[in-house]
Amino acid sequence: MKGFNIFSKVTYLNLFKTLLTLSFGAFLSILMLVLIEVFFYFNSKWSFLAPYEVHYTHDNHTKSSKQVEALLSKMDLSYLNDLKPRKINFYAPFEADGKRKYKCEPDDLWNFFYFKPNTKFKLTCYTEKTERIISETSGTMNEFGIRTTTNSNLTNKKEFLLFLGGSFTFGDGLQDKETIPSQIAMKLPQFNAYNFGVPGHGPNHLLASFNSDIRRNKSITEPTGYAFYIFIDHHFERLFGRLSYTKDYPQGLFNPYFENTPNGPKLNGTFVTGRPFLTTLFKFLEFSKTIEYFKINLPIIGEENIHFFAKVISKMKEEVITKFNSRELFVIIYPNQHIYAHRLIPILKKMNIPVMDYSQIRIDSWLKNNHNILYDGHPTAIANRFFADLLIADMKERKLINTPKK
Repeated sequence: MKGFNIFSKVTYLNLFKTLLTLSFGAFLSILMLVLIEVFFYFNSKWSFLAPYEVHYTHDNHTKSSKQVEALLSKMDLSYLNDLKPRKINFYAPFEADGKRKYKCEPDDLWNFFYFKPNTKFKLTCYTEKTERIISETSGTMNEFGIRTTTNSNLTNKKEFLLFLGGSFTFGDGLQDKETIPSQIAMKLPQFNAYNFGVPGHGPNHLLASFNSDIRRNKSITEPTGYAFYIFIDHHFERLFGRLSYTKDYPQGLFNPYFENTPNGPKLNGTFVTGRPFLTTLFKFLEFSKTIEYFKINLPIIGEENIHFFAKVISKMKEEVITKFNSRELFVIIYPNQHIYAHRLIPILKKMNIPVMDYSQIRIDSWLKNNHNILYDGHPTAIANRFFADLLIADMKERKLINTPKK
């Protein structure tokens, strides 16, 4: 018994030393983190360090592919000749005025997936501190709660063109006739164009909306047509509810959350209900000045995330074919969107999802820096015209449009 007692005492002593060492190590680690956080807190006030620059590990696509160059050569871009270069800095006019905020009139226009039907609206983007107006969007929602497209004639159309996406598709800061679907419809009168774009939406919203009994899903009356999903890099933020996204857009926490299952993407509530621990952690990390300085964004996008994004697109393709009898869903990579394109495109092609890759096009150079609204980032009317011409040229090249023989 004595030997056992001695052994027990030695064991407990060693265990105590181990716990003490671990506790002391944990204390030092926490103290170090606190000191680092305090340092970067004061750095945010007085800027001891130079701003941290993020360098993405991807091809900058400074040279367009031969296919894209061929498309550009077939386009009539004479209207760009009189375009005056815009030399003003993108942020300069508003950088001291705080973040962007939005005000919608009527305030009940927006209801998550859809808009209030038969409504004239006004969407104002302004600065937080001084309330300086950055852009104003005015337009109308039709009887199906989607933005009105300027079609030349709504009758006797045999095919549709369905445009899916977020604010680039919707046309933030522009009038009805200046949106991408309207620009396309005016140039291709044989089609009816539908604008399913909603500001702030990503592929998770689109996929969830197809499984909802909402009015807009009944808007398409043509027997067949084509669907186009306009992709921008920020859609990754929305699908995965990343830290930077939920910090800048707190309402994004209530966006649809899809989890990866063996049977494909499955809707599991919102980011609040579907991943409560991670969402709570993100709420604490939002206040970290260290994370803010180093521009750390979570979750980190790895190959598994890229594949899951492609699976969501594949499911979207199934839905538009089933619900609308679409011949195909094309993924359009918007110009200058090349953070994820080089990893996403090969996976989409393996899934037999056709891609219109315009990521290589320096739209800022082509349009002499007139491509986006100052301090807003959304495309201008001239940018949408350029994009429409590009897409139509591509559609003709792929023989999606029957061109009359001369």
